Amino acid sequence: LHELTKKADTLELDLKTLRAQEDQKKKRLDTLSTPKEYRALENELASLETTISGNEDALTTVWEQQESVQADLLEAEATLENLAATAATIESSQKKERSSLEQEIASHNEAWKVQAAHVPEKLRLTYSEIRTRVENPVVPTISQSCSACFMSLLHQDLAALSKKTVVRCRGCYRFLYTPEEPKSDEEEA
Repeated sequence: LHELTKKADTLELDLKTLRAQEDQKKKRLDTLSTPKEYRALENELASLETTISGNEDALTTVWEQQESVQADLLEAEATLENLAATAATIESSQKKERSSLEQEIASHNEAWKVQAAHVPEKLRLTYSEIRTRVENPVVPTISQSCSACFMSLLHQDLAALSKKTVVRCRGCYRFLYTPEEPKSDEEEA
């Protein structure tokens, strides 16, 4: 838009200069006495009028482009306002969701502390130590192997797991558990 405004201003200045030249030549036309000079000046005036007409057409085109760009700019500003409003709405909902999740985390942490109070100190420390190294310090067994490092479990470890005692993997030192098998319809009946 700025460039088009500059271009329009330049064309307007050029037109003003050309019109001033045209006025001077028309005044001089009245003072000429020889037909040869008169025709030469008329030809210059015709050429000048053609140039002025071309500049006026160019100026009209630039003004139309300015109007188009101005309309596009207004449309873009409206779109930007809509996007800003949408972003504000999304940000507000995300803040609410974040607050809700933070409260949920806080309640889970409190529940964790209550549950951790029932666990022996040595196991809690071991769990915390493992948790600093890996994301999942407690993993299920799959096909009589650790699901984290896939090390096969010894027979006595499997027996201890079936008795619900604490067992650690001999490969990765994570705590192991046996996942519950889903009951079939026949077993429930």
